[in-house]
Amino acid sequence: MVTGIDRVVIDELSALDRSRQAMVAIKLPETTIVAINTAGEALFGVAAARLIGRHASSLFHGTDEVHASVALSALASGAIDSYCARRRMVNRPNAEVWTSVRTFMIAGTRIAVGLAVPADAPRPLDGVETEVRALRGDVWPSPGGFADADVGASPASSAPVFEALDSLPARQREIVAALLQGKRTAGIAREMFVSESTVRSHLSAIFKAFGVKSQTQLITLLRSRATGSLGEATSRHR
Repeated sequence: MVTGIDRVVIDELSALDRSRQAMVAIKLPETTIVAINTAGEALFGVAAARLIGRHASSLFHGTDEVHASVALSALASGAIDSYCARRRMVNRPNAEVWTSVRTFMIAGTRIAVGLAVPADAPRPLDGVETEVRALRGDVWPSPGGFADADVGASPASSAPVFEALDSLPARQREIVAALLQGKRTAGIAREMFVSESTVRSHLSAIFKAFGVKSQTQLITLLRSRATGSLGEATSRHR
């Protein structure tokens, strides 16, 4: 089913529900899920009603959720317009999907539309725009052109970022993801059931791993790195 927050936007997204492929719509810059079609519900194993309004990284599992937060943050900041990566699903941590995401302007709102296919299917480099064209008979206007779905920073510039991310303990990766979702130290401490001083101690270690001195520098670094090597980084971690 297609449902969501902004009626005008959701009306424009009605094409998603006609697709037999798993499609998810994400509102930017909040990076919250505003629509998911029935094919998406079946693939991810989660009802749309449980997903609407949640951060889009919640579709993925473990380290992949943190990588998704980085990629979505880069989309929200305008650093990239698209990406393609292989990830593990949250309800099926042993199953993987290729997910291809592109941004569009719909009714004056920036929307990221994701297409997911099982990992044993061909990688969907241009699947989103091709599917939209087939459903609507035209192409949604996008912020920029797309050569392919790996648009962004080169692997040479982004690989060290994901290597540093993967080297962190699980708790510290969770903190990085929370920061990218706009959460503050006090809120992170409450969610993790630890003291704020513990969170600050973790932050010091995180800053050292990335060679930065503040949360602002860390977020700027992660948002400025696109996801050209995201799939490779995820594969290295598995």
